[in-house]
Amino acid sequence: MTLNMYALVNLFPYVGTLVKTLLKLETMNEVGFYAGYVASSFTFGRFLSGYVWGSATDIIGRKPVIIIGLLSITIFSMIFGMSETYSMAITTRFILGLTNGIMPALRTSLSEVCGPEHVVLGMTYISGTRAISMVIGTGIGGLLAQPALHYPTVFSPTGLFAMYPFLLPNLVGAVLSVFALFLVIFYLPETKDYNKRRFSRDSVRTASTDPRRSPSASPGRSSRKNCGSSTSAINSTNPTESPSLHLQQQQQQQQGRQKKLPYGADIDRREKGEGAPLYQHLSQEPLAGDASFPASAAEKTTDGSKSSTCATDELSAAEQGDEEQGLFGPGGLLARPHVKLVLFLGCIIATLAIGFDEVYPLYALSTPSVGGLGWNTVQIGQVMVVAGLLLAVCQLVLFPPFIKMVGITYFQRLGCGVGVAAFLAVPGLTSIGWDYDSLFSLSVVANNLIMCSLGSISLALSLGSTTLVPSRMRGKLGGLYNTAESLGRFCGPVGYATTYAWSVSPSTLEAFGGWVDYHLVFCASALALVVVGVMAWRTLTVESLMSEELDRADVDVVHPTDKTVPSSS
Repeated sequence: MTLNMYALVNLFPYVGTLVKTLLKLETMNEVGFYAGYVASSFTFGRFLSGYVWGSATDIIGRKPVIIIGLLSITIFSMIFGMSETYSMAITTRFILGLTNGIMPALRTSLSEVCGPEHVVLGMTYISGTRAISMVIGTGIGGLLAQPALHYPTVFSPTGLFAMYPFLLPNLVGAVLSVFALFLVIFYLPETKDYNKRRFSRDSVRTASTDPRRSPSASPGRSSRKNCGSSTSAINSTNPTESPSLHLQQQQQQQQGRQKKLPYGADIDRREKGEGAPLYQHLSQEPLAGDASFPASAAEKTTDGSKSSTCATDELSAAEQGDEEQGLFGPGGLLARPHVKLVLFLGCIIATLAIGFDEVYPLYALSTPSVGGLGWNTVQIGQVMVVAGLLLAVCQLVLFPPFIKMVGITYFQRLGCGVGVAAFLAVPGLTSIGWDYDSLFSLSVVANNLIMCSLGSISLALSLGSTTLVPSRMRGKLGGLYNTAESLGRFCGPVGYATTYAWSVSPSTLEAFGGWVDYHLVFCASALALVVVGVMAWRTLTVESLMSEELDRADVDVVHPTDKTVPSSS
């Protein structure tokens, strides 16, 4: 994830200088019209190939797709660093994006390894790694670009890095990709059939150790008749069963259900019902043996209707390859609840994140006469590195316990509010004064707040992109989500850079009498984040995003595999 995001964003601090050098432009205020196309060509390639790579993860596996992506980063990063023409730079970045399928494969693999009880925590770390890479990647790119100019005592003014002034940051990315390639080959497990193997293993263990299960309730593809018979076996009660044994079974089920809950999900549930049974919030049937299990429900299950045991067998059948309905069919990806909304919001958040990474260096490079800071690439890189270090502390140290305390639902809502305020504050930095130390500190804080806020929303969306569907469809959904993000990352640099360049052009300033200036892109970003917050208020919750995983968690609780419950004869 770190290398993938580094390949995407390391050029942002120097893309303006790169375009000015390749096209021989006169001023930095003109580069915005051309810089966005270089940055967006990478994400346009990923947009075209995102679903293909997502499908490939379900066919050939997660690990081969990651290996191919790392190889493409190694090769095409070097070629891009040696670009001598504007068209060569765009073409190289496009091919790099076209051959990169790391994102959907990595998200899918993580969700399968972590399981429902740890997937939120895992997504917190992967989202934090991505956000940190976006900030530190831009910082390293700014510090290493044009090394012969900025560090003449270390790099020769007539050497390789003077001939190719933008090779060094790309060379660093290529070397790190080679190192990561060896780690992936030797240490990363393949998880394509992880859930299927786990379910098959657990089913065999349950059948051999749990006396409550009927022999007819075998794993795999089972008929409705078998579901009914196994349900009757579970719900049958022994009249001589002691009350203490019944209470022990209830406590074991409740503890198992709580253990299976996702990281931070219990907070959101307690806010709604003070720890009420999970089915009350998910419109699911209660668990057999629960104290709140109604008698009418027990009677229905003994008549052979669908129960938790039947859900277990049907889930196993689905995991073993039931026929899919495509994208738009009744059982297809886009027909599932919240999938389309997650894809749409993912596109918007990706646009805001990549757009800010693109426009902030342009804003800092612009002359003070149009509202810019007048900085160079090294100063911008220093801001990005410090902001990235602070972001690392927040994302990896502070956020996990904070999410555990308040829940993922309120965490992403808080992120929306903070992000709106931070976007509005960025163009007002110069009102504090032109002292470099003050501007540096405020820029670090503003960058950190914006990336943290967007990262909180992206965390909830990434969670949904891997948990809204069964395991057999996660690769395809990950590919669709990667396509949506790539569309946003394609539109973001082009839209932000062009809009910013237009807003600070002399003709625009004269035509609108100063009403439209460098504030435009930042105010538009704040407005877009308000829209995201309104749309996500009721939908980006643990209950809606993780209904598939919570269903599986309750099924696992009904048939525990780690211990047997004694029965009286």
